[in-house]
Amino acid sequence: MITEPTVFILGAGASKPYGFPTGKELRSNICRNLEDQYDDFLNKCYGGHRSAGRRQKMANAKDFLKFYKSARGQPIDLFLARNPQYENIGKIAIILNILHAEGGSKFDEDLDEKNIKQDWYNFLFEKMSEGLILPDSYKHFKDNAVSFITFNYDRSLEHFLFDTLIHSFTKLQDIQYHRNYEQNNKLIPFPFIHVYGEIAKLHWQHKSGLPYDSEPPYDFLENLTANIRVIHERADKELEDAKGIIRDAKKVFFLGFGYAPENLKILDIPNIFKNGQNIYGTALQSTPKQKKDTLTKLTPNRIKQIVDQEESWAKTIGSISIFIEDKNCRQLLEEYL
Repeated sequence: MITEPTVFILGAGASKPYGFPTGKELRSNICRNLEDQYDDFLNKCYGGHRSAGRRQKMANAKDFLKFYKSARGQPIDLFLARNPQYENIGKIAIILNILHAEGGSKFDEDLDEKNIKQDWYNFLFEKMSEGLILPDSYKHFKDNAVSFITFNYDRSLEHFLFDTLIHSFTKLQDIQYHRNYEQNNKLIPFPFIHVYGEIAKLHWQHKSGLPYDSEPPYDFLENLTANIRVIHERADKELEDAKGIIRDAKKVFFLGFGYAPENLKILDIPNIFKNGQNIYGTALQSTPKQKKDTLTKLTPNRIKQIVDQEESWAKTIGSISIFIEDKNCRQLLEEYL
């Protein structure tokens, strides 16, 4: 089990091995597929009827796509922050793509050879269930001292942990978890803070939740846009909760994270870090300069920074230890968790 307070801060690369797009891939998917996806969505909404309302919605989508394609290279959340007139259709585009990725997501043995070597979800569950041997040992799973702060919209990690847990212990097989939300959240009580929102709560988390890998009622899909936030939209309480979690952690892991300044700033990183913390981050296939820049971004201003070009890219600065590694998420956790 994980007994030291540990927080995992997740970027798009953390979900990629399971079939979810990175920021660049999400942009590409929207540009290539939204017109067909939205046309299919409207077909189901309007039953194939070509009403004026449907035509207007499709015209709005095409207008959004025209401008978004011309804003070359911009991630969708940044584009929507700069162009709020496209927020509704842009959020629908995000939801349709995440739902599509859920439908194609794979775990464990279903992963291909490349991704199975990056399977950190399974490694994390193994660590969290270590020593839980007896049929009723699941009661202690909740004692893991872990929290999750994610910049992703997908729900794959929550789904994986809950689904794996209830299928790992005989005494959980007969639990009617579909409607017992209080009980379910006691099994998986760990904070999951989605900084920019999520498509929906899962069906075991909340009565209005949406099952994983399911197609919502199409007259309900537009309502899900309220769950998605872009850069300028704040959820102040959740952000304060996230900052509190980071302050209280002994270990902080950045997994599949791009270290974009706006994402660090929203959590007051690095100045939120305290003495005695260990900070670990993936920097897969980064150049020495990129690693050095990342180390600089994660070093609190109050600490005089001395950065040498060392192969390990690990520094103890004051009493904060920072490790930036050319490793994938699983490799980093195998080394330091």
